[in-house]
Amino acid sequence: MNNQKGAALSYRFIGLTFRDKGDLKRGLNYCLKSYNLVKDTDSKRHIMLTGHSIGEFYLKLKKYDAALKFLQESFKLSREINIKDEQYKICRNISMLYEHTGDFKKSLKFYKKFSSLKDQVYTTDYNDKIANLKIEYELEQKEKEAEIQRLKNVELVGEINKRKKVEKALRKSEERFKQLSIEDPLTGIFNRRYFLKTADKIVKRAVKDNQNLSLVIFDLDHFKEINDTFGHLEGDRVLKKFVEIVKQNIRPEDIFARYGGEEFILLLINSDIRDAQGIAERIRKNSELTKLGDCSVKMTLSAGISALNEIKQKSELLKVLIKIADQKLYQAKDMGRNRVVYN
Repeated sequence: MNNQKGAALSYRFIGLTFRDKGDLKRGLNYCLKSYNLVKDTDSKRHIMLTGHSIGEFYLKLKKYDAALKFLQESFKLSREINIKDEQYKICRNISMLYEHTGDFKKSLKFYKKFSSLKDQVYTTDYNDKIANLKIEYELEQKEKEAEIQRLKNVELVGEINKRKKVEKALRKSEERFKQLSIEDPLTGIFNRRYFLKTADKIVKRAVKDNQNLSLVIFDLDHFKEINDTFGHLEGDRVLKKFVEIVKQNIRPEDIFARYGGEEFILLLINSDIRDAQGIAERIRKNSELTKLGDCSVKMTLSAGISALNEIKQKSELLKVLIKIADQKLYQAKDMGRNRVVYN
């Protein structure tokens, strides 16, 4: 059974590789081989992922009935096994399918599901990490406070000095907690919540000062396959390496954050869309050229860009910037990945 699942995973990975090269028919055939190997097993996750890939192929080939069948089956399985980070991607594809077939009411319905589920995934991930940090911090604080209380009852100078050290350590612990509440624990860059709060203020100030800025959303290509094939430790290493590359290509005043999973978001201060395109392309090329040790898969990325001076709307500007960049990101994926789309 393990050999069968391994072969299915390999077929799917080959199929996705052909897709990115533009050979949709060969890619679809390999994914169908993968699906036939897992469809009668108890591995709902593999059935769901492979079915989703097949649905995407049929969508690109404009075979909408077949696409809808696989996408609906995958959506049902993703709900049964409660994998929301795949649910929202399936909803996005179903929304696009209904848009192509002219059923705009259903398209809007699934786009709203996509947006809601995506926010739930990122918010839940953030809240879980913050809850764990709070528990660790509160336990550490209680231990230190108990030690401080003990030292307060001791009159010896040496013990009083120890108390001062403990109080200093407690202050450092408080500072550490504040820092962790705005950082992504894995990569050390800002987290999604802090980015949204800070970027909103920066955008409003830019409008007031008549200053331009641009926003880029990056998504690492085939990151889920890297995790499935090489393990989560290798996946974590890829994320950290990508963060290093971005930091080398941006300025201190730019705001860079992990938006969730393998998605990252970058706000470029006082930059127009051409500036942003140059920076994003440099990051993409540097990522593609980066060696990942024993990992034989190239690190490639897709990116979408938006710019403040191209938006006519006057309210909720950050949301509009993110929405446009997200749409450009999905265009980059539809065009074969490993590219930057900005107009």
